Amino acid sequence: MSPREFTQNPKYLPPKAGEPALHGAARTGDHEAIRRLIAGGADVNQPFNLALDPGGRPMLATPLMVAAGSGEGASVETMHLLLRLGADSSFVSLPGSIARYAAAGLGWNYKPGGDALRLQLCLKLGCDPNEVDPRGVTLLADAAMTGDVSRVQVLLDAGASPNADRSVIPPNFSPMADSPFDEDAPHSFRIPLHNAVDADEFEMVRLILAAGADVHALDRGRQTALFRARSPRVAQLLIDTGLNVEARDCLGWSPLVSAVMDGARDVVSALIAVGADVNATHDHGFTVFMSAVSSSERCLDIIDALVDAGAHPLAVSDFGWNTFHAAIDVIGADANSEDSVRSTFKRLHALGVVINHKDADGWRPLDRARHLGTETEVAVLLELGAMP
Repeated sequence: MSPREFTQNPKYLPPKAGEPALHGAARTGDHEAIRRLIAGGADVNQPFNLALDPGGRPMLATPLMVAAGSGEGASVETMHLLLRLGADSSFVSLPGSIARYAAAGLGWNYKPGGDALRLQLCLKLGCDPNEVDPRGVTLLADAAMTGDVSRVQVLLDAGASPNADRSVIPPNFSPMADSPFDEDAPHSFRIPLHNAVDADEFEMVRLILAAGADVHALDRGRQTALFRARSPRVAQLLIDTGLNVEARDCLGWSPLVSAVMDGARDVVSALIAVGADVNATHDHGFTVFMSAVSSSERCLDIIDALVDAGAHPLAVSDFGWNTFHAAIDVIGADANSEDSVRSTFKRLHALGVVINHKDADGWRPLDRARHLGTETEVAVLLELGAMP
């Protein structure tokens, strides 16, 4: 399973209000209670919307579906028991068949559930390995998202396509005018390879590629899977298979710039390790380092990692901006906090960035801070020696 930590929102913990007793027994794998409830007249095929997210999509599930996707005690034996007691394995709800739950779990705020054995049983019962839900998500894409290599292997062995399904356009689809995004491309969560890379499971990535996945597949932002690489090993596999570490997305960003803007330290480290250009530019000479100091998610760890890898903090853009100019008027509460402003500006000053440098319009960083920035930025610049 993926090593990422699982956390639950304490406001919406299971069981959901109104959960039938049989669903609860199926979820926890209480076989004695299952037998007793069904013997007492409980409907073994009753659907219940188990979605915990108040604004989320409905998740109608029968007890068998709950047993297929639960991570709270249910197992393949729980499914076998329900089948012997009359559960209908062919029932399909809004999310899909029982295989959807075995592949993906029960959804938001439930403990991770489902497994390869339960998924294998679903396929033996007649579920389609290439099932697609209303969002256009295949079973393989959902299985890859869990980080469970075994589930992915089960689906590939059953003939699941390693690529995203392109036949489904989600409902309420309305592309934005003049959008830079490719509205005909799938969201990244619909692409199995992107999900496997995001889960940082090397063997899963290798399996999906070996099954024929298109390594050059792009999501709506025209991003390849490399934009989600979290370890050098996975990133190198993608590069060895044909991806360019400097390929640009719809915003003109490289994977490294995208990771820097997201504050994704693990992705930044992985991309630097496989040779990403820390001095690459975009948008009229705006450097990767400038992206780091202008990010709403900026942090000193990423700034220092770029410098350690050879980034030039003294570079100037085509408009005459230096990194002090770039670090002013940043969108984001955290980036505008006094701690962030003070630590970032002090680091730039220590690196030798000229605090009174004028851009092409004659504006120094202090001018920019006074017109477009914050009082904190003005105060810290003055403390560091900016000319009033």
